[in-house]
Amino acid sequence: MIMKLLAFLFAACIMSQTPPAVAAGAQPVTWTDPLSGIAFVWIPGGCFEMGMTPAEEAALRASVPERFFAKHYGDEPRRQACPEGFWMATREITQAQWTAVTGMPPQHCIDAQGETLPVTWVPWLEAAAFARALNGLHNGTQSFALPSEAQWETACRQQAAGGSGRAEALRGLLDAPDEWVDEYYTADGQPPAVEDPAAMRVLKGERCSNRRGAVPGYVHCGVGFRLVRLAPGPQ
Repeated sequence: MIMKLLAFLFAACIMSQTPPAVAAGAQPVTWTDPLSGIAFVWIPGGCFEMGMTPAEEAALRASVPERFFAKHYGDEPRRQACPEGFWMATREITQAQWTAVTGMPPQHCIDAQGETLPVTWVPWLEAAAFARALNGLHNGTQSFALPSEAQWETACRQQAAGGSGRAEALRGLLDAPDEWVDEYYTADGQPPAVEDPAAMRVLKGERCSNRRGAVPGYVHCGVGFRLVRLAPGPQ
């Protein structure tokens, strides 16, 4: 029953909040990094409201115990976001890609070994370092980073909405390990007044609007990451 309710709420959320650019263009524009093999898809920008609607929150609260809701449904406050277009990795960084960039054996849990499987057990610090290492391999000709929370949610909503080439290209934003993004975690979703390298960072996954915080050194079998490519869009 709970799973059916979540599926209904998720579909309603997507219909009401998907950025307008979802329906634009059936064929995705992609680019593959020749050094790491990471594939990226162009996500057009657009404005949308992040977070669950009050009706969705009320329905969830009515369906699960309050303690369970407080622990597992930490969706960000509703707020307007207008990210510009960006290049999003089509899937989480794989174990083979990790080794290609770092030269180190991939990190993963015992039952999740394989070159095409996501690299996990990666703290935020190492995910950010991976992006810097890939930048170094390109000697300044390309630039990569962890996505912002708004970028991640935009891509997630486009995958979930379906019906476009971009949606088909994106994988794992909802049904793979949670993913680190570049931002500090705060309860109100706003940047902290003072940046602290030891402060919690945002993890996204399970639902497009879901978010939780973890310290930069946190590792788990269910935590991975993907990158964005910092480059102009297609002409």
